[in-house]
Amino acid sequence: MLTRKFVLFVMFISLISACTSTTQHKQQKSDIRLLAIAPQPLTEISAESTISAQLEYWLVGDDINLDDYFVSIQFDSTRPNATFAFSPTNLDEVKLTEPQGMVTLQFPISEVWNRCLLQKPVTAYYYLHKKSGENRSRVIAKTAGIQYTHAEHMQGSEQSCQ
Repeated sequence: MLTRKFVLFVMFISLISACTSTTQHKQQKSDIRLLAIAPQPLTEISAESTISAQLEYWLVGDDINLDDYFVSIQFDSTRPNATFAFSPTNLDEVKLTEPQGMVTLQFPISEVWNRCLLQKPVTAYYYLHKKSGENRSRVIAKTAGIQYTHAEHMQGSEQSCQ
């Protein structure tokens, strides 16, 4: 009888340890993950397209001030090794309200389509940021790039950049 209780106790402790270990491993660092996106990668987009993404995120740390965190969409730039997003309407970011959860970011590509900085074909990324100063932030996690195609022949889709 004592042996059976001991075996059950050891199994229970092992199960709790395994669950705790997995949870702690997953949450050792802040991260972001793409759950769904439309339009689908490698499909054609135009200035009239809206990119909509559902993202899961989690923040890890002892002193998380939610006012400092946000998710943004960024695009490959014509400048080497750079991304950008400039939306005069601030549609390119979502402020976080919980240490972990899901957000949906809908971005009309017309906000950046005619900018000389937008590399075409378009590649989008989703970044998890932490503010580091006035109008400054640092990227603490990002998704892989999502590439789209675009019609070369579309009227008004390109701006003369010099």
